[in-house]
Amino acid sequence: MNKKYFEEKEEIKEINGVPVIKKKEANAIFWVPKANRIYDAPAFFNPLMGLNRDFSLVANSVVIREIGKPVFVYEPLAGIGVRGVRNLLSLKNQIDRYVSNDINPIAASIAKANALENKVNLEVTLEDARWQIAEFRKSDTIFPNVIDLDPFGSPTPFLDALSYGFSRNSYLYVTATDMAPLCGVYPETCFIKYHSYPLRIYQCHEVAVRILFYTVALTAARRGYGIKPLFSYSTDHYIRIGIKLEKGKEKAKNTLKNTGFIYYSLKTDHFYITDFKEQKMQGKLRMDSDKTFEKVGPIWTGKLGDENFLSEMIKNAEKLPLYQKDRFVKIATTLVQEINAPLLFYRTDKVAKGISGNLPPKKLVIKKLRERGFKAVETHFHSQGIKTDADYEQFRQILSELIHR
Repeated sequence: MNKKYFEEKEEIKEINGVPVIKKKEANAIFWVPKANRIYDAPAFFNPLMGLNRDFSLVANSVVIREIGKPVFVYEPLAGIGVRGVRNLLSLKNQIDRYVSNDINPIAASIAKANALENKVNLEVTLEDARWQIAEFRKSDTIFPNVIDLDPFGSPTPFLDALSYGFSRNSYLYVTATDMAPLCGVYPETCFIKYHSYPLRIYQCHEVAVRILFYTVALTAARRGYGIKPLFSYSTDHYIRIGIKLEKGKEKAKNTLKNTGFIYYSLKTDHFYITDFKEQKMQGKLRMDSDKTFEKVGPIWTGKLGDENFLSEMIKNAEKLPLYQKDRFVKIATTLVQEINAPLLFYRTDKVAKGISGNLPPKKLVIKKLRERGFKAVETHFHSQGIKTDADYEQFRQILSELIHR
């Protein structure tokens, strides 16, 4: 881990008999259980999720501006409370209430110690997240403005329960770390959890993001809400999305309009997209006699973010203490470019397979595609990826011309 972003201090003590080490992330100093591996610790904390916590913090700064008053943030699976501590330190009086919940009593005790260490008013609870939201409904007239769900593995066991806490114009952030099922290694598991079939292809991380959006949108629609994607990204070992919930039957019905399928040929890497009624949206239709296409989905076919929201995030990031500011800005800037781009992407190294010669720079390929009248942008999903409305043959032809120039 780069010491610029993550520093360890040698101070060690015990909290309720558990040895802990003091560490620092951005502007927060906190206690972490001492263990050889994060999975061996009696309470979970993953130092590799600092960027994830950055996205929460910056997104909340934009939500506060949109709502126009201090907000109530609920984190159902908070672990040792680092995310809440960072938000309360950085956004100070702009958060009215931050509930940091975990079912693990050791995690809750360390979270309380971390709140005291940083002198913030973090409300630490020890509940099963699947039932706690129902208690909010019984006792509170104010529901969370933001629900921040960051589980170890799949978020799907919690989505239905948490949907009872949805309210008009509330916000939801969701992480998924079970990338093997979502990327098609275990397709049956993915279907059981997400009601969608994946495929093991080089675009699998974008497919995974679209599967997660679809699952969240379907959950919201059952409660009478539509969704407005705010941001999404894939990095390291996880994917992350943020949405705004919009109340109303018509909004909920719009979920279907943004749902469809991918037909993908594992033999040739050709693909095309259809809507939920199997009407073509993008790419060339297959021939009826062609049996090489695999059906993927259902997936979310709508936008993967909101340009205005992301632009505000980039602007606010400059003023906030982040764990990986440069990395955050780079990803968020690329996300803005991708918002209006076609679904999926081509990898230049994959499409150029069989063409002898040196692979041209990605920026040159994008420039040539635009000169020919095609849309073309970079994608954060892969370093060699280009999103474009050119079909496979057109893309390969331009690559071939550049290689042989």
